[in-house]
Amino acid sequence: MGAEENRIAGHGIVHAMGIWLATVDYALKRTPSGTIAGTVRVTNGERDLTPGSLFAEDLVLELEDGTWSAMVPSSGNSHRGFYHVKLDSVPQPPPVPRTLPVEDTL
Repeated sequence: MGAEENRIAGHGIVHAMGIWLATVDYALKRTPSGTIAGTVRVTNGERDLTPGSLFAEDLVLELEDGTWSAMVPSSGNSHRGFYHVKLDSVPQPPPVPRTLPVEDTL
């Protein structure tokens, strides 16, 4: 696996308990052991994503391609909105949208 395949960067969304918290830029790296870790920088929204924040145990990072993973902040600065994070798992595929049946009205 080349160095390019180990890096994941883009724009994403952080949410907790189904609530949008922040829009972020992320730069992550997959280590040889399979761990994914790196940094996120808040560009809009809630800046306090520190390990002691109200939402810290429920943070989810949604990547640019729609995949997502639980996110664990290890350190950071709420004034700058910059954090070192680790993903709890390999990013999961986006959820399948629920569709409602359409009744024939003819």
